[in-house]
Amino acid sequence: MPFINYCANKTFSLILSLLTQHKLNDTLCGTKALFKKDFLMLEKKGLFFGKKFATQDPFGDFDMLCASARAGFTITNVSIHYKARTYGTTQVGKVHNGLILLKLCATYLWQRLTSLKTQQTRS
Repeated sequence: MPFINYCANKTFSLILSLLTQHKLNDTLCGTKALFKKDFLMLEKKGLFFGKKFATQDPFGDFDMLCASARAGFTITNVSIHYKARTYGTTQVGKVHNGLILLKLCATYLWQRLTSLKTQQTRS
């Protein structure tokens, strides 16, 4: 894995771990799994960023992780061992997509803060 990808992965893992309150080791690996009924429930409740899956998140990773955390799901890490790419080139624009993912982190933080503020005013 190129050094910049490694650094970005560690940084986003730390940020999302803090935001979701789950220990996340690899947020950008692209492998996420949910039961279909849980995915449909997240979509029905509008817990994804754009209310529909992956409308604002270009890859769906953060969308799925943040929606699952909002729903109170347990998030478990499964180790993935990377191997060098054997064909093609990546289509990911590191800076452009990195900025989009930072914006999603800020959006999730804002949603959490406003949700906490709403809960405090109701009490």
